[in-house]
Amino acid sequence: MRHRCTIENLKMAGDAFQGPLGEWALQASEQYEGTPEPLLLTTLVMFGAATGRGAFTSIGADLHRSNEFLCVLGGTGTGKGQSFSMARRLFEEIDLDWTKRGLHSGLSSGEGLIQLVSDPEPGGPQDRLKNVLVFESEASRPLRVMKREGSTLSPILRDAWDGREKLEVLTLKAVKSTSPLIAVLLHSTPEELLDTLPPLSLVNGFLNRFILALSSPIRELPFGGEAHKILPRRLVEILKANLASARRKNEIGISVDARAVWERHYSKIIAPEEGAIGEYKARGRAHIRRLSMLFCLAEGLDEVQASHLQAAIHAWNYSLEVARRLLDRLAPGKPNPKQTIRLSLESGPKTKSDLHGVFGRNKSGTEIADLLEQMMRSGEVELEPGAGGRAAVRYRLKLTNYEFDESNELEDAPPFVNS
Repeated sequence: MRHRCTIENLKMAGDAFQGPLGEWALQASEQYEGTPEPLLLTTLVMFGAATGRGAFTSIGADLHRSNEFLCVLGGTGTGKGQSFSMARRLFEEIDLDWTKRGLHSGLSSGEGLIQLVSDPEPGGPQDRLKNVLVFESEASRPLRVMKREGSTLSPILRDAWDGREKLEVLTLKAVKSTSPLIAVLLHSTPEELLDTLPPLSLVNGFLNRFILALSSPIRELPFGGEAHKILPRRLVEILKANLASARRKNEIGISVDARAVWERHYSKIIAPEEGAIGEYKARGRAHIRRLSMLFCLAEGLDEVQASHLQAAIHAWNYSLEVARRLLDRLAPGKPNPKQTIRLSLESGPKTKSDLHGVFGRNKSGTEIADLLEQMMRSGEVELEPGAGGRAAVRYRLKLTNYEFDESNELEDAPPFVNS
């Protein structure tokens, strides 16, 4: 069953489809039902992860590596999953070994994430890749984990995006990783993302570390696309050679023409805005420079050209507009109804009548019952055990096994394999 995304479809400027990855995204998009933007951004993020930690660009004293975080938004059946499958299929042709060992699924804890790229120990695995992409098909799962008191997932992810030289957590057994490179890909519906975002995710710089994309159906292919057109041999060979070249690079410069483009757009890029969108926009400069480096590396070059920077600016403007339409749904300082219920239940179990009072009698009993039913189905809320007879039924927050088990580490998730 197809559930269309409730955010109106947006198009990225055509000049963003730059170089061999842009050409591939446009060509491959004709073979699936969704929009080309998730294909382009997903392959850029994969290319950066596969490149490794060598390549970087400088912004002042800050070094920005080739890892990016991407969240693709869309309803069920809108092409989110296909966009990842097609990008993975491309990288199986470019570098099968990295695709098998570098793509992982599931985000359960900060400890598990570090363990995925941990330093080798005597008697343990000695061949772990340090450059990985972690894919989570249901963003609500790790986002709910982050809300748990004591969870290390959010700060570890922030440090990973920042490219820290060392990631470490101190538990009963210290877990650390030296010189990792971690990219992240999340899929979500807009509603689930808004509903499960931790309250401080904008202020603490979590959400604005993600590029946002929108997956929407734009065509119908009852029998699917033509598989051979997804993997044009010429582009595969170009990307294979350019990935090998990217892994040998260090600092990526910026050409004179690209500097002129940067100066022309810089004031608008850094111009402040009020509210949630202003918090999201604050990291735009870094995203643009990282994306321009990825376009450059995908072409096998050592220096960002004007076309790369312009493509990155178009990609960022697209992401910013997705964020604007997403965040417009949040009233300033006011949680959505499920967040209101969740915050109320944090202080203890409540009856429907109690929750009616929490909403100031502004929601009907039927509306509250519907919300509770949805939250029970998603595993967030459960009935308080032991209530019976004439006692009013009370609801409480539920900790699922997934959220509670710190040992649910990423290395236990099966890697994606060649299909």
